[in-house]
Amino acid sequence: MFNNSEEIIHTLLDFGADPTMQDRDGMMALDYAEKNPELTETESYERLSEKTEAAIFNIYATFIIKNIEEIFF
Repeated sequence: MFNNSEEIIHTLLDFGADPTMQDRDGMMALDYAEKNPELTETESYERLSEKTEAAIFNIYATFIIKNIEEIFF
């Protein structure tokens, strides 16, 4: 079952929810939002998508910087 409440998405993001958290099936909030046609073209979906992309970018950037530091320092 999918919850299509944009208010819930905004509230969770406003309070710092990590959009990259996965459930036991490896699904993130964005994965569920993509399956819900009532959400896919909303401001909440766009915000969730942007926050997820930024969080994943930060994870990769941190990983790369850590590995570069281990190699060169």
